Amino acid sequence: MAGKTTIVTSMYNKSTEVLEILDKLFFPSLLLNGSKNEIGRDSGIKDIGIIIIDDCSPLRTETMNLFNKYLYKLLEVFAFVKFVRNEENLGFSKSYNKGIRMVRTKYILVTNDDLYFPPGSIKKLVKTLDEPENYGLVGPIANNSTLWSYQYAKQAPKLNSYEPKEINRLKNFSIWLEEKMRGQRKMTDHHLCGFCFAAKTEFIKEFGGFNENYNFRQFEDTDLVRRVVKKYGSEKIAIIMDVFVGHGGINGNSRSLLQEPQKMIFFAFYNGMKYLRKWGLKAYLKILVFGIKSQTTGRGTISELLPKEVNF
Repeated sequence: MAGKTTIVTSMYNKSTEVLEILDKLFFPSLLLNGSKNEIGRDSGIKDIGIIIIDDCSPLRTETMNLFNKYLYKLLEVFAFVKFVRNEENLGFSKSYNKGIRMVRTKYILVTNDDLYFPPGSIKKLVKTLDEPENYGLVGPIANNSTLWSYQYAKQAPKLNSYEPKEINRLKNFSIWLEEKMRGQRKMTDHHLCGFCFAAKTEFIKEFGGFNENYNFRQFEDTDLVRRVVKKYGSEKIAIIMDVFVGHGGINGNSRSLLQEPQKMIFFAFYNGMKYLRKWGLKAYLKILVFGIKSQTTGRGTISELLPKEVNF
């Protein structure tokens, strides 16, 4: 497998809203992060590849058609592009772990499919893994309050539409953030959201990826961070504060989760109880209390480290 980094994403497309995000944000922004130099020309160095897993989406034909729409362009700027369809729905943890096991490159970027990557953001994020601090997991800041983590920046713009001028607001915020927070990192000892993180492949495989006892994108990432902290301490986990990745569609909502709201609510409780039994009441309450506080006020998040008034 050629390249230096593999992007792994698993998608479950049940809603046309999610397909719209893929078409308007995810695939176009991936193309901005292929083998291009800083002035937009092809550098000739394809050091990033992609593995896309369709986790038995109900909208099978529509998903395949959308992938084929972008396949040729993706192959132009990425070292490889692999598409795998699961014959049955495996769920978040099992599907992503399947992709993680397929990776043969030095680095891996695990990402949801409802994201916008500003130009250069993927390489900037992965590059921090080579810093002397020897991080294990690193993630960007984002504009979605449902992250339940330090990564939320309430100053980051949220889309009002998919018009180019709106998407440019995300791009311009990313440029501003890089200048404002250049080189700044923040450690976290209890949560790095699984919506997007980079890791050394051998490091993430050491932990077996996500714990498959959890399901439906609830507490899998928190459990992973807890296992890393238990073995290595919090110095292995960092938020890269000069890299921004947009999460969700209009108004910053995670459309993937909202496809099945009843499941989302059920597994928030069900997986929470699994986490409580495994790690104890104190660890569970720390996540729960912080999550509620961060969503409602932005307190304790990256928001507090940025100027209060930022307009993009």
